[in-house]
Amino acid sequence: MLLSWWNDKSGATIVYVTLMMAVLMGMVGLSLDFGRNFILRAEVQAAADAAARAGASQLDGTIAGRDRANTAALGTPITPNAQKLGQTPGAITIASTNFYATVPADDDDPLSDAAPPYDFIEVVTSAQTHENIFLRALGVAGTSTVTASAVARRGQAVCQFTPLAICNPEEATTVGAGFNPEDYYGKQIRIIQHGSGSSWAPGNFGFLKSPGSSGAKDQAEEIANGRAGICTSNGADTRPGRATSIDTAFNTRFDMYENPFFKNADNDPAYPPAENVGKGYDTEAGGYCNSPAEDTTGRSAKFPRDNDLIGANRFGNGQWNCLSYWNVAHGPSSGASAPPPAGCTDPAASDFWRYDLYRYEIANGLVPQPNDAGGPPATPTYVEDGDPTCYKETVPPTPTDPDKLRFDRRILTFAVMNCVEHSVNGSETDVPVLAYINGFMTEAVEKPPNAELYLEVVGSSASGNEGVVPVVLKDWVELVR
Repeated sequence: MLLSWWNDKSGATIVYVTLMMAVLMGMVGLSLDFGRNFILRAEVQAAADAAARAGASQLDGTIAGRDRANTAALGTPITPNAQKLGQTPGAITIASTNFYATVPADDDDPLSDAAPPYDFIEVVTSAQTHENIFLRALGVAGTSTVTASAVARRGQAVCQFTPLAICNPEEATTVGAGFNPEDYYGKQIRIIQHGSGSSWAPGNFGFLKSPGSSGAKDQAEEIANGRAGICTSNGADTRPGRATSIDTAFNTRFDMYENPFFKNADNDPAYPPAENVGKGYDTEAGGYCNSPAEDTTGRSAKFPRDNDLIGANRFGNGQWNCLSYWNVAHGPSSGASAPPPAGCTDPAASDFWRYDLYRYEIANGLVPQPNDAGGPPATPTYVEDGDPTCYKETVPPTPTDPDKLRFDRRILTFAVMNCVEHSVNGSETDVPVLAYINGFMTEAVEKPPNAELYLEVVGSSASGNEGVVPVVLKDWVELVR
């Protein structure tokens, strides 16, 4: 009987089941502890990310911006990301913020550059604890503590602008100079295309790369359209070479459709003219739409250039003879006399903006016409028609909403770069942009070798988006850690 009992194994399963149950219960306990810890960490990290983004949205490189960012990150608990699994469920607060000028590319490298301009914000959450079940039973850890941090920055981008750049004219005297667009408001700039294979010099303009473009035709279409699918923020990529026949691309805005590329674009909605295309050209000369000629009779006039914009000088002083233009376009010699607006009465010079006069003509029904009275006389005394006559489709109206003035076809948006400081020569990547400016085309671009672009600066992205036609920037924030 003793031997029979010794060989009886009918109850052995209970032992195995007991051992397995202990293991399974341990796994369940660990899963609960680690799962709660994982979820709590995710909730705390979400709160840190949200606070960092909120703070970064206020950064602008200034101390005031840093203070606003600090308030945005600390001022209100991040209740949408409240935690539910801690010892005290509720809102997650931010314990501290730090600000940095740069952030190392490697996330393992510590943050240390805390000098202005404070382009990055780091937030650290308050500590959150949760009760452990299994680990407490084992005497390992009764509670676990969780904190999280996040680093974010703010940037600004401008999209759908003419893919062109101007070299900062201030670098003519000081390499790496700053650029204040307000110093140029109402003044004219004579912009010269940089030579092929040469470095970009102060005052030169060149071309930027945009997605999907390759040859000269693509480049010309981007310039003519002015709304190419290009966005840039902190830096821009330059394109090498000198564009040929680029004058025809700019001049579609003046109701001129010329070869190469645009002779048959007079019915393409991508290249409409401006509503007011007065430019001092002769409508009586043959080929007005595709081979126009400047009027040399004195019967029509383009906006005069700044008085000191002569010879090699590229930058004007904003003083120009507004009254002489008015007398030709709207005075007694035009066939219909209209008094000039205030600011355009000085017979010598005026600082009245050409862009303001351009819009004054549109608003008051004074866009130049053959006799400035509605219909050409038998012997025209004023030969230009400022209303588009070559474009076959409907001309979009000039925007009146201040936020949309940049869509006027005679407004071009450019990037301004320090070409000398950054040795811009040919194809360069991520060249820093100092500012974006809006320039009003005061006249059509002449044929080479005089294919120079004359712009009156009317707005910018700097100095609080001031100017008549400010450049609209799109803000973005991103997490970098």
